[in-house]
Amino acid sequence: MNLLNGFAERLRDLPPPKDASPPLQRLRRLPGAYREQTRYVDNLVDMEEVRLFLFQRDITRIGLDSEFRYNRPPVEIDRGKCWYDITSVQPLLMSLSAIEMVEDRPCQYNFVIDLRNPDLLRPLGDVLRMPVVFVGHHLKSELFCLLKLGLPEPAELWDTYIHERAQHLGKFRANKRDAAGTAEEIEEKERLNEMETHFFSLVATCNRYGVTHRHAALKAELQESFLRHAEGLPFSALQIEYSAEDSIVAAELYQLQVARACRTGILRQLITVEMPWVITSAHMEWTGVRVDEAKRERLPAFCREKGAPLAAELAKLGIDNPDSRTQVGKYFKEIGILERFKTRGKYSFDKKQLERFLGLDRAIPLILEARKFRALARDKILRADLVGSDGRVHPIQVLLRAASGRQSTTTPNILGLPSVARPLIVPERGMGIGEIDLSQIEVGVSGAFYNSSRLVDMFNADDVYSMMAKVLHRSTLSEEDVSLSGNDFKKKYPQLRQEMKQNTLGVIYGMTIQGIADALGISRSRADRLWGEFMAMFPDLSRALVFNQDTSFVRGNAASVMGLKRRLPGPPGGIKHPPKWLNNHPIQASACVAFKMAGNRLDRLLPPMGARLIAAVHDAYVFEAPLDTLPEVAQLVSDVMVQSVQELWPELRPRTDINIKNPSCWNKEGKVTEW
Repeated sequence: MNLLNGFAERLRDLPPPKDASPPLQRLRRLPGAYREQTRYVDNLVDMEEVRLFLFQRDITRIGLDSEFRYNRPPVEIDRGKCWYDITSVQPLLMSLSAIEMVEDRPCQYNFVIDLRNPDLLRPLGDVLRMPVVFVGHHLKSELFCLLKLGLPEPAELWDTYIHERAQHLGKFRANKRDAAGTAEEIEEKERLNEMETHFFSLVATCNRYGVTHRHAALKAELQESFLRHAEGLPFSALQIEYSAEDSIVAAELYQLQVARACRTGILRQLITVEMPWVITSAHMEWTGVRVDEAKRERLPAFCREKGAPLAAELAKLGIDNPDSRTQVGKYFKEIGILERFKTRGKYSFDKKQLERFLGLDRAIPLILEARKFRALARDKILRADLVGSDGRVHPIQVLLRAASGRQSTTTPNILGLPSVARPLIVPERGMGIGEIDLSQIEVGVSGAFYNSSRLVDMFNADDVYSMMAKVLHRSTLSEEDVSLSGNDFKKKYPQLRQEMKQNTLGVIYGMTIQGIADALGISRSRADRLWGEFMAMFPDLSRALVFNQDTSFVRGNAASVMGLKRRLPGPPGGIKHPPKWLNNHPIQASACVAFKMAGNRLDRLLPPMGARLIAAVHDAYVFEAPLDTLPEVAQLVSDVMVQSVQELWPELRPRTDINIKNPSCWNKEGKVTEW
């Protein structure tokens, strides 16, 4: 015992370890000094105090918001709208509203951190790594600020904007209009866009849930004050309070939205797919794409060269402007086909409608081709002033605007680039561009979702359209024809395969019999017989489609494999006939679920390999990777995409098309058009 006492005395005499925390840091921080207050933090001592306090409390969620300005002036684009260079963002403030449950009541601690002080970033990074959900509205801006500062992204996010988008999927989806529509149509589209912007704003979202935003009346003015905030200028008390308010209401909305997501059955998809996709899409937007300057300068001349003979041919037919509805309509009336273009009481000459009647008259393919080059010549991707300060173009990623949940882009719309323009996109030095496409995946999803074993078997076996044609025409085909590979059958019997493809698309996209007839250039009676023969091959699919449409119509919505719903417009019973999308939404939205799941995984797996996603195009990912590891990266992308599909539908055997034949630019199957 004496020996032990002596050893203990010697231990007490030893100096403390150099890395030991001072006694003050080990004391519990009492919440009284922080509760229901807003504390402005602009120095390291206070920031360390905040960090220690938050780690000592049992925090359940943290509201997150940032204020920023841009070091580059905005660029004016269409109709007075402005484009901002996200790579020139200068973060100013970050507000945190931490919530702790005390006796089943939320207790709030609010902090506004001055991001202009680089000393605060390390302890702030520790806070962002806390294992709690961080909540904000339209969190893409916050993620850009974190990327600019080199700060970590929270492991779990909840974007109140994305939740509202998911709850009101397709609500503001206007009918597709012509590129050169009437003034009334353009005004209607702008009106819908303004309504949509307001509806999904933070203030409008708060109003729907009964949450008070104390600075709602001054929100636009206060946002503008940060965009104009001078370098080094102190922040006003009102600016600090406003910054905190956005994070406060976001944290308050969280519990209300989660409860609603549970009630409406979309919580699983939000947590599993959509919230992680916020980070994935923000990374793609921040990364952007590199546009070859020399090609960009040559492309307008190429468009004029290709467009000139088309314009001359159309002029002979009396069409001086292929974008003119009046001229096109007049010509179609003269040759007696105008009524074919009437839909919902109006005449439509948009791309989709013209493609339906491609074989009706020689002018139609000329109009489509001429429009393509005219549109490409004025595409925003050709604007040098929309190149970021990093030398890359950063298309804006638009989330959950499409009714299917798929991604879209704008300023420029890189996903809408025609194949002839894709070679504009080139990799950085030492890198290559690849593209991996899930082949015919929506057909496979149709079979799995509607439990059609025969369709699944055909999808798994080979080119599914060739397989269908072989089965349908078995009595007229030779044994040699039946044994052909899908690709060889496609070459030998393109029309038979195309008939099967159009009927399959009729299932997926809800085409009418007349639509199938128009697409194939056959009579309605022939299309009707073909449709009957096609559906007879899949009796289980036919029954499932009828059952799904009837039950979805009664229920009032169509749902994806994880529950994301597109709802019928208007009150229950307000629609007389089920819309065609009741059957195709589950297929498209479910395929999108698997696609986004793959993207979320690739977003984490590719950076350690020096690679990155740069675009998500329908069922394909475009990526940039070091040339020496391009095949390895391509295989990883392919494997992850296949695995994500099989995680949802183990019975499917998906195939991918791997395109790394010409990694010098973005292309289709290695084919490059030079200008």
